[in-house]
Amino acid sequence: MKSTRFLLMFLLLGCLMMTSCRKYDGFKRDSSGFYYRFHQVNEENPKPATGDFIVVNMSLRTDEAVITPMTQNNMLIDELTRGDIYCALRSMHLQDSATFIFDGRKFYEQFLGMGEYPYGKDPIYMDVKLLKIMSKENLEKAQEMYNEQMKKIRHREDSLV
Repeated sequence: MKSTRFLLMFLLLGCLMMTSCRKYDGFKRDSSGFYYRFHQVNEENPKPATGDFIVVNMSLRTDEAVITPMTQNNMLIDELTRGDIYCALRSMHLQDSATFIFDGRKFYEQFLGMGEYPYGKDPIYMDVKLLKIMSKENLEKAQEMYNEQMKKIRHREDSLV
């Protein structure tokens, strides 16, 4: 009887330890180190690649405060450090929404370049929705078309003067 109670208590303690070991409830850990949870997944849509221009709605926050809500345009590049924001963004499909969790100090100081992290050991949560992807080639074509239009406008203005 005592051994049965001991075994039951041991199993209960083991279950409690296993559930408390989950660092962020409902989030999965990427092999490169950040945590993520997708809210909307569109697997039929393309993913961005290195060099693509993307438009995202993004908000940075801690458990306590919103750091900055913004619409951000980013040129994707190879990850600067293992598990950085670019790695996270490349895991998304067009129109996906997700929350990513990064080490706050590392993200704030190294990626944002903003000096000392004011939120102690709190992680940074990045809530993001991927709105648009433009390939490097299409971006260059759009830039050429824009430059041509600007030349035409300048030429018209010069002819009016």
